[in-house]
Parts: sequence; structure tokens; C-alpha cells
Amino acid sequence: MSIVEQEAEKRYPDLVFPGYPRDQKHFQQVYTSDDLQEAYMQGADREPTDAEIEAAARALYEAWRPASYPKWDQYKRCSRVEDYLAAARVTLTAARNKATEETE
Repeated sequence: MSIVEQEAEKRYPDLVFPGYPRDQKHFQQVYTSDDLQEAYMQGADREPTDAEIEAAARALYEAWRPASYPKWDQYKRCSRVEDYLAAARVTLTAARNKATEETE
């Protein structure tokens, strides 16, 4: 299960109604396309998770590291790992801001 799926299940748990088996999912209403579009836009505007930030930091480190430097798993014990985490946060924020920016 992906991070996004885990977050979605936490935020929007399945609805189970009395008299129905617990393994069957039921919904109280039918969602309109406007509802789904709004949900999509809210998803695009969410903050990245710690796992996403670390994955981005790892990718930046691996792309930039000289061959003589240790792999990420050894390097992440170093205090300089915060530099890569900060760069990842800035990068992910810039991408999110671009995705949600109003166009003319």
C-alpha cells in the first residue's frame, strides 16, 4: 500500500453501516465530478510526508555524490544529511507551488 493510500484510509475511513457485513464497503452518497476535482486539487496541495522528503533527499544525494563518498544509508548518520533534507523540502515545495499556481 502506498503512502498516499495509507494517508487516504486514515483521513477518510471506509463507512460500514449496521446490518451489513464489515468486509463490505458502503457509501452514503454519490460524489459529483466537482467533488472529485476538489479532492484531487486538495491532494495536490498537501504537505509532503517525512518519507517523501527523505526519498527526495536520498535521490539528490545519490545524484550529486562523488564516487568516493559513502552511500546514503551510511551518510544519513552524518549531521550534513539535514542539508539534503532541507534541499528536498525546498524542491518539493517549489514543485507543489507550481502545480497549484493560478495560470492566466
